[in-house]
Amino acid sequence: MTGKFFIKWIRSFLIFLLIPQCILTKYSERPQDILERYLVSLSTGDFEEISNYLSKEDKKYLFKNKSYNHTEVMKKIWSLTEWNIIEVKRDKNKCKIKVLFITPNVGELYGIEMVNLLNMSDLSNSETFSSINEQVLYKLNKGNFNYIKIIEVIDLIYENNGWKIYLNLKRKDKVKQLLLYATKLIHEKKYTKALKILKDVLKLDNNNQVAKYMIKKIKKFKLKVDPEPKDQ
Repeated sequence: MTGKFFIKWIRSFLIFLLIPQCILTKYSERPQDILERYLVSLSTGDFEEISNYLSKEDKKYLFKNKSYNHTEVMKKIWSLTEWNIIEVKRDKNKCKIKVLFITPNVGELYGIEMVNLLNMSDLSNSETFSSINEQVLYKLNKGNFNYIKIIEVIDLIYENNGWKIYLNLKRKDKVKQLLLYATKLIHEKKYTKALKILKDVLKLDNNNQVAKYMIKKIKKFKLKVDPEPKDQ
């Protein structure tokens, strides 16, 4: 009896070993594990490794638009950032993870630099954002910044036998272009239009710290402008 039981156990064990690895991975790798590894990879600045954690849509957009390859700024920000996962909501092939970040106040840093660039005659060229990144990196390296606590909800989707981060980079690129356009409007003293554009940014990204900082500064500055130049 014992011998038959042992043979059945061996047979069951061999069948278990034949289970495809992808099936085992699906149930062993939690979405929060993938997110943790992704966040750690951001501090290394390894572009290839970072992209491997992204959804197919984001990865394609990332390689198509080189403007996101601001590696040194990204490395510095994430090397100074701490995080804690506080909630995981999983529904079949989708997952939302709420994370508390303690991070440099990048919104304030970028907001300051965008306001500082208002004396530029052309704020629409591709070099504008590169110049801003250089100044932000300088301040990060010098420690000239404040920390801020932010709660973000990060989306993950299950595709190609694994969990992937879904950032919607196409939307983020639109946010960046709107911020530059708002800065151009401020330069032209079209404050009402600039506020409208910045509110559009918050509709796309309701936690955008750059837009919040710029709105605060515009409202403060508008009090000193009398009368306000009419928009054309």
